[in-house]
Amino acid sequence: MYGVKRRIDSIYLTGEEKKADVEEQKRLFERFEPMARATWGDERYVKWFLGRTARLVELDCGRLVDIEKENIDTHFCFGYGYCGGYRESEDATEAAYGCATDGGKYFYAENLKDKFDCKIEPIMDALECPARYHCVSGAPHYCGGSEEHAYFSIFNPAKWDCYGEEVDGPHKYIPLTENDLYNLLRAYLIERGRFEKRLQAYLKKYGTSKLNIWTYWADE
Repeated sequence: MYGVKRRIDSIYLTGEEKKADVEEQKRLFERFEPMARATWGDERYVKWFLGRTARLVELDCGRLVDIEKENIDTHFCFGYGYCGGYRESEDATEAAYGCATDGGKYFYAENLKDKFDCKIEPIMDALECPARYHCVSGAPHYCGGSEEHAYFSIFNPAKWDCYGEEVDGPHKYIPLTENDLYNLLRAYLIERGRFEKRLQAYLKKYGTSKLNIWTYWADE
């Protein structure tokens, strides 16, 4: 239901399903590389752009949406004061101590929440209650990019989107289909599963020993 915290389960591909996915991604990246060159031109930036793309999703309209490869967060700060997450410094210190001594539970949960769950939940909401959302495929990420490339955005119906652009303006936003949303959801869940394996590998190697954790006065 809308507004209710839901359980999110990653997708882990195996066997023939994994093999088919590899072939499909190979096909999409062959289409995507010329788009990257049209956007950047400079070979250094093309290499960077392709390297930071974890997965591609083909929309029903034919455009490609790229899902970025996420970095693992190892810096966690706990603010106190009227503008912080905690009222007293002792509470922030206790939370920071818990982050450092809980075996990586906070590290694991916060990374999943900030990198994937915040993107997955709006897609789930849009699928359950599409009337509350304006789901669009927009213009290319960067000026001069390929018209076959799109970014993905979900927001409440309005004349202006979250970037201050007119929804019905020159960029000609394209409403996403229900099938698009399901495909985007599946893609994010697959990448979430891959990211979970990276988090598990990090904790196995380092535990919480390399996490940078601190408190600060948020009202300063």
